[in-house]
Amino acid sequence: MLAPDDAPARWINQIYYGENLRDPVNIIIVDRAATSVADTTNRLPYALAVTGFPLRMGHSSGYSGLIGGVR
Repeated sequence: MLAPDDAPARWINQIYYGENLRDPVNIIIVDRAATSVADTTNRLPYALAVTGFPLRMGHSSGYSGLIGGVR
């Protein structure tokens, strides 16, 4: 996950031993069934929703990620 300033997401700007904690939701998802970045972009929100993690606006708004090097 990238913060709105394009830096790696930091967990509520918490400092631990002088360093910002990385956001604990940084994950890598590999979609081996996708045929393109566009396909993955369409499939990911559906897959998250059916597993109980629908897209929502709120505390995570403004963050983004990379899929195949595309923001």
